[in-house]
Amino acid sequence: MSAPNSHAKDPLRVYGISPLVGFALQDPEEKLPIEFHPWIEILHDSENLLKSKQFRSRVDQLSVLDYERLISYKHQRLARLVLCLLVQGYVWQDGDAGVLQSIPKCLAVPFHKLSMKLGWPAMITHADMMSNYKKIDPNCPLELSNLKLIFSLCGGKSFEWFFLIPLQMEINFAQHILPHILQSREAIVNKDTKTLGDALCKYSHGVEMMTATLTRMHEHCDPREFYNFRAFLAGWQSNVFKGGIIYEGISSTPVKHPGASAAQSSTLHCCDEVLGVKHGESAWTFLSEMRQYMPPGHREFIASLVKGPSIRDFVISQNDVGLAESYNKALLSLVHFRDYHIQVVVRSTSLPQKRA
Repeated sequence: MSAPNSHAKDPLRVYGISPLVGFALQDPEEKLPIEFHPWIEILHDSENLLKSKQFRSRVDQLSVLDYERLISYKHQRLARLVLCLLVQGYVWQDGDAGVLQSIPKCLAVPFHKLSMKLGWPAMITHADMMSNYKKIDPNCPLELSNLKLIFSLCGGKSFEWFFLIPLQMEINFAQHILPHILQSREAIVNKDTKTLGDALCKYSHGVEMMTATLTRMHEHCDPREFYNFRAFLAGWQSNVFKGGIIYEGISSTPVKHPGASAAQSSTLHCCDEVLGVKHGESAWTFLSEMRQYMPPGHREFIASLVKGPSIRDFVISQNDVGLAESYNKALLSLVHFRDYHIQVVVRSTSLPQKRA
């Protein structure tokens, strides 16, 4: 894949990044060809099927559909999203006590093959959930009040809101941070301290917007409800899987994958790398693993930030008090965001777990 400079008019396109929604998928496909309707029918009735414990029996009636008929990238992404949700519903229908040790061939084969073609593991990820949205009114702006999920596995406002808030944060990032990341890299090359200082100030403002969006999580996402549906985002690394899970029709060897996580957000990795944030060894090992669960182009963009000019080193080298203050303000905005994110995690997982 070529470097950004080879696409001067649209340096992000080569990485599959949108100037409108960032690392989310812009204008995702909402419908699959008619031969894939057996998948869709199960998802449309998923809330009832999970409540009645009939989700698995419906999936077991499926045949292996001809996934090779999905030619366009957006159809492939939609099919992958659908299969992610079907797999999660199938495995976690009965919660921790009733997990299965294998994924049936009717899901495992198309899920694995499509994922190989798209370039990241056959497991639900943050990127998949950032392709699960549509506008309520096509003629209105792309903003939180005008967004809804294409598919909601469990139903309910809490499930939907839990994914729409991160999507709005992706939009914040794309429109208020990403342009200034590109601007700051160019400013370093040109040794333009004023432009870099301005870009850092705008970066700070963008991160503050993301934090403000995150503070809205509590408006419609009840922590008790999240605690009940969190399993549908989980992976195959806990002890209940005895070493992983088998993808029938692919291999008889169990594999381990984490579930969907904010640690897989390309946006958050970018926010770190652009400022040269260094994590401790264990955290860095974990975050490095999470990058394997991003689309390939997104990983490559993050790698380009690592290899590119260092804002931190440049700021240190300039001995410019004003520039240093702008950098420190940007860093502090990121600290505040992460602090608040920890609070959200505690409210959504730790406290409900203690009550349970």
